Amino acid sequence: MLKYFWLLLLLIPLACFLPSESETVNQTDTPAVDRPAIQSVNLKQHLDYLSAPERRGRAPGTPAGQASAQYIVNKFKEYGLKPGGANGDYLQPFDIKMLKLGENNSLSFKIGGTTKSLKIGVDFLPLNFSAGRMLADILLVEAGFGITAPEFQYDDYRNKEVKDKVVLIMSGLPESILITNTRYSDLGVRVLNAQQRGAKGVIILLTADPKTVGKIVSENAVWENHLPEPITKRLNSPEAKQKHLTSRSMTLSAQSRLNQPKIPITIPVVLITNPEIVEVLSKSSAGEDLVSLQTDIADEVVYHTENVIGILSGAEPEAVILGAHYDHLGVDADGDIFPGANDNASGVAGLLELVRACREPLQGKLSESIPAKTKQKRTLVFIAFGGEELGLYGSRYYTEHPVVPLNQTVAMLNMDMIAVPKELNQMYLIGGLFNPELAQAVKEENKNIGLTIKDNIDFVFKFGSDHYSFHQKKVPSIDFTTGPFGAEHTVQDTSDKVQPEMAKKIIELVLATALRIADSDLHFPEPKNIEVPFPTGGKHPGAPMPVDKNKSH
Repeated sequence: MLKYFWLLLLLIPLACFLPSESETVNQTDTPAVDRPAIQSVNLKQHLDYLSAPERRGRAPGTPAGQASAQYIVNKFKEYGLKPGGANGDYLQPFDIKMLKLGENNSLSFKIGGTTKSLKIGVDFLPLNFSAGRMLADILLVEAGFGITAPEFQYDDYRNKEVKDKVVLIMSGLPESILITNTRYSDLGVRVLNAQQRGAKGVIILLTADPKTVGKIVSENAVWENHLPEPITKRLNSPEAKQKHLTSRSMTLSAQSRLNQPKIPITIPVVLITNPEIVEVLSKSSAGEDLVSLQTDIADEVVYHTENVIGILSGAEPEAVILGAHYDHLGVDADGDIFPGANDNASGVAGLLELVRACREPLQGKLSESIPAKTKQKRTLVFIAFGGEELGLYGSRYYTEHPVVPLNQTVAMLNMDMIAVPKELNQMYLIGGLFNPELAQAVKEENKNIGLTIKDNIDFVFKFGSDHYSFHQKKVPSIDFTTGPFGAEHTVQDTSDKVQPEMAKKIIELVLATALRIADSDLHFPEPKNIEVPFPTGGKHPGAPMPVDKNKSH
């Protein structure tokens, strides 16, 4: 599961993961229906292979990672799936790229006849979504917070002409717009507003918390050679060794979470934080001050890896996607191997067993209303994703290059860490607040399986695993997991800790849900556009209250 995700979990009270009666789906006495058999012995065989020392932690771009992908390819072939990758193969190759700063980044101001040059990484940094450009002696114009919000009768650009000028804006929000309004707290939205008005560049005054005055701390400005202080602190902590955190992995993870503007930014954008220059610029005289700015930014391919895709064609073109990531953390500088047995050899083992089960003739009924058929109505697409631990890179690549058009993809069911439950027979279903109808379909199928389903941790829905890439493309998606277990992202995540019988039950639930959807006309509403805040305090009050992003605050 995504490396940075577990860093966030450290901030969450343990009570949030404890049982809550109102969130539990109790076991029932409903007789089990006939369905293709999931074999725990097969699950254990796959899991042992993928987490063996010879796999060396399955890191992207390594021979062991490629061998793991080939193992999945061989199983897809053995089970008779059609290739879904590039050039008639099962592999969908892609590059993992990191944004890097070049040597030619500079920023200077001419204010009142005096030239002031700023130092990169100390006084200023380009934003990750900035374009690489060079500007010389361009007029500077101040534009408040850079916000145009008609619903609040608020416009920082009223009676201001910014065409062909560099716009100076402040971070933060005006008092008339609440911080919970995520649209206007998004710096990308504000930069795009300036760009669409003809601005040649944007400078953002980082008016941050007093604790970070003079420090550049922004989720939009993370560079391997200029990391924000919170990340450098983690890299210098004992946890870095324990969880194999490196400057590269942390940079890739942070950059992967960048909220890219909907329209590409074609102008240079920088943050400045030097308290003295911030004070001077906040009193800038429009039409008199000049700025010279150069941003030097490039993509560097740091890993080449692949997704593995197999297809079980249905009678109709619509599809259901079943996915699990196969990559993990590899080997650290001391030669310690991170096996990733539960994370996520367990999910891939489940994926492979799903394929085998779906290829067997179906007997009996899958549910009370859906008769079994030898060929399901909708296509099933099985995907083992690469590059998840570094930032959901494989699933994001697939959503940009789908085998089945996303508008014909009915649902995505993801499996990530499914074999080490916190309590007997208990699993978490992540995504129910975003996709309540899909979650309900899962719970209805669970009546014949009897798992205890917890659905109270949707605050980890974003970026937790590959389901989120599909959510971003408005595909209903949900994640099946047994949740954190203490050994995730450590060398202790070994195969002796997994419980194949638990994984078997979860896979039975995934299979029943997938076939329920694939052999019916079920369609789900577009995922809800909400924010589920991380809980605070020591006692979990129940399901977090979602914030509807479509409503004004």
